[in-house]
Amino acid sequence: MWVTSFDRYPYNAEDRDENDGKVLGVEAQNYVKRFATDKGIEALYQFNTKVVAVKYDSAQRTVAPKGESVAPKQPARLVVEDLDGNRSESGPYDLVIYASQASEPKIPDIPGQAEFEGKILHSLDFKTAQFDEIVRSKAKAVIVGGSKAGCDLALCFQRAGYETYDWVFRTPYLFWKYEAVCHNRSFLNALRGFSTFVGVVLSLVSQTLAGWMFWGSGLAVTYGEVHNNWCKFRFGILCPQQRRDLSKITEEKRHRANPKRYYAGGLELDDGRKLAADYVLFGTGCQSGINKIAFVKDGQPFDLDPEARMLNYFVVPTFPVFANSASLWTTFGPVRAVNSADMAIYHLCVRETMTEEQMRRKASWQMGGSVNSTSGFVFQSTSFALRVWVVMHLDLMAAGLVDFFDFMWHAIEVFVLSRQTVLKFRILPQYRPQQDEHGD
Repeated sequence: MWVTSFDRYPYNAEDRDENDGKVLGVEAQNYVKRFATDKGIEALYQFNTKVVAVKYDSAQRTVAPKGESVAPKQPARLVVEDLDGNRSESGPYDLVIYASQASEPKIPDIPGQAEFEGKILHSLDFKTAQFDEIVRSKAKAVIVGGSKAGCDLALCFQRAGYETYDWVFRTPYLFWKYEAVCHNRSFLNALRGFSTFVGVVLSLVSQTLAGWMFWGSGLAVTYGEVHNNWCKFRFGILCPQQRRDLSKITEEKRHRANPKRYYAGGLELDDGRKLAADYVLFGTGCQSGINKIAFVKDGQPFDLDPEARMLNYFVVPTFPVFANSASLWTTFGPVRAVNSADMAIYHLCVRETMTEEQMRRKASWQMGGSVNSTSGFVFQSTSFALRVWVVMHLDLMAAGLVDFFDFMWHAIEVFVLSRQTVLKFRILPQYRPQQDEHGD
């Protein structure tokens, strides 16, 4: 609820779990639907449709001479596909903002898949129907992955009292302790939260040192024994109930190893053990899905360079009608969208229009912000999440978009005071409402 709620729009009291204050998926879905209905925005959403291509006509994007303004000519169009495979174009648009963070499963390439006689599923595809089928048929399941998704898969079976499963992970990950991060703003918890902020800054120097600080202050927890790999940290959160339930999973079901290959009846691990499996379930993270979209520039296929840097962590300089809000990781939850909206207005209406080359050159001065980071910092393959977050804000401050003191106060609110707030950008003109003759 702390992460997923909109500003000044709380969850209903009946949606709260009396044990730990968290909400289940169905409750979060009901919340979003209620928000859309109350705000009258249902008609703005198009479901059961995917974007397969983005087209950009550079001739339609006019760069104004200095000091002059030119009305945009909406140079972008989308190619969309419905559930029946029918394609159509929509648009034109001034800007396409990609907001996906986890639309595509990330499954390791393990040898022997053709030999395996069972089924392979990612957590994104693991629905109630698949779970019910496993339980009904008394199938043997092997879970692969030690991140939050792996924990969730294991909890599905453990809480249902289903015993025929194994859990494979390389090492236990570190997670935020729910009640310590989403705290009640008491003096003690605020002091502990300050150590979070210090640890985030320390991550620039050493991920291990930051991990030790999180662990020592009681902010970080794990579902396994204490270990010395303090870099295995994600932004996942474990609540007290989840930690209790995970601790009940017996050591016989836990296997600290890497999958080596499939065989006909299951999965072989790198330590030589073989685990029988009818289902292999991967909780191994997600990708943004940006690589599934075809880009077309001036009628020709365009390759989006994964190493190219986005201007201000938002706009692709060589395809300037395309922005990625997942990379502008200024805070958690829906309030991040406010900063994306700020950047969109700044790019289209406030900032002097730049050529592609000018944008590319300016982006090259940044320390980070490549297209390759579009999966969001949560799904970084290595534990650079905190470091990338700090570097991004340093780049935004160097570009003059964010004031140092505004960033410091924002970080204190998020990490110390446990408040979901919007980072203040100093990029939009400040308008005062006009007063009428009566002073109103």
